[in-house]
Amino acid sequence: MSDDNKDIIRSETNQKKSDGVKNRWNKRDEEALKNDDRASKKFNYTCFDHLRLSNMQKQFVVTYMNPPYFGNKENRYQAYKEVFNPSNDNSMRSGCTALLAKSKIKEAMLAYQKEALKAHKVEVTTESIENYRKRANYKITTFFRDDGSCKPLNEIPSEWLICIDSIKKDKKANGGGKVIEVLEYKLCDRDKANDKLQKMLGVTQTPETLQVSVPVSAGKDAIDSVDNSGSTQPRIVLNMSVGNQSKKE
Repeated sequence: MSDDNKDIIRSETNQKKSDGVKNRWNKRDEEALKNDDRASKKFNYTCFDHLRLSNMQKQFVVTYMNPPYFGNKENRYQAYKEVFNPSNDNSMRSGCTALLAKSKIKEAMLAYQKEALKAHKVEVTTESIENYRKRANYKITTFFRDDGSCKPLNEIPSEWLICIDSIKKDKKANGGGKVIEVLEYKLCDRDKANDKLQKMLGVTQTPETLQVSVPVSAGKDAIDSVDNSGSTQPRIVLNMSVGNQSKKE
């Protein structure tokens, strides 16, 4: 084989190797882009929109501020290590310190904290509303048998236990001379729970005024005189308000 042919074969081999390396790099870049897009969607909270953070910076803020780290300073290295996977401890400490020194990271942490508090407030409010709904609408039969005795706690659905304010245990002698343990439940006040529920939901009852015209004459009462619209007898008009008369808070 001539030297020219060898050169051609060598050139073709090198070109194939080069193309193979490029294909591998392109494939790796495509996978990285896909992963980057997934991370962006996962940590792309609206509170970060104006801060121009990288996806890994967003991920660090969310990881650091969420459980189990809760934004505590002593947990900063663990959060940084989880996101950036540094090669050694020195790299971890220097990288974390530099990251936390950035003003946009400090702003992002504060913004995300506010965002998380809003979500937590909604969650707590929803839970409170549901609890008050149960406390305002429970049935006695959920807690007591037909003979008036208390059902054991394991026979009461767990979601309704919120209605029991206190439990009293007592010992009484039965007819056979044995001492038995008796339960006594104090259930919540449904009217108070309903009032609190209505306040939380912003529900108000608008009072309506009724006018009842009562004849002064002893010969007729209000019912007998309903059809006598043309009567000229003296009458007394009573204004009666129906509904919740409490003042708005």
